[in-house]
Amino acid sequence: MKTLILMRHAKSSWDNPHQADHDRPLNQRGLRNAPEMGERFARHKIQPDTIVTSSAVRAEATARLVMEAAQWTEPLFVRPELYHATSSTWLAVVRELSGESIAAFGHNPGISEFANILTREGLSLSTAAVAIIEVGIDSWSELSFDSDGRLIDLWTPRDDE
Repeated sequence: MKTLILMRHAKSSWDNPHQADHDRPLNQRGLRNAPEMGERFARHKIQPDTIVTSSAVRAEATARLVMEAAQWTEPLFVRPELYHATSSTWLAVVRELSGESIAAFGHNPGISEFANILTREGLSLSTAAVAIIEVGIDSWSELSFDSDGRLIDLWTPRDDE
């Protein structure tokens, strides 16, 4: 059994209309929500073995803020191909990873589509939302769109614990 933690980046800033999408930073709400979600990971004692993120500024910043608040010590792997990745790209990247649990940070629509294909739950991850999915496989290389994923939990920054 493997656990996949998918998190959409926190809320980003649109203050500079001339800034490239890839380079948009987090806004104030995003800077607040990302560490709050990290604290939630810490309270639930969730410690992934592998952590991967899109190369977009907002996704990497979300990952780093979550990691700091959750006190995750594993290295962060930045994967440029996860920037606006399709569900097929998500699948290819995750299949290359190792460990019992993976935390991955990215963007809609791809990250929600990937979660939906694995769980068949009809999810739409809002900013800073987290889907925790269990998959009955022995190795990430076995993951496929036919894998039977089970949604264990769904968190949003607005949730009361």
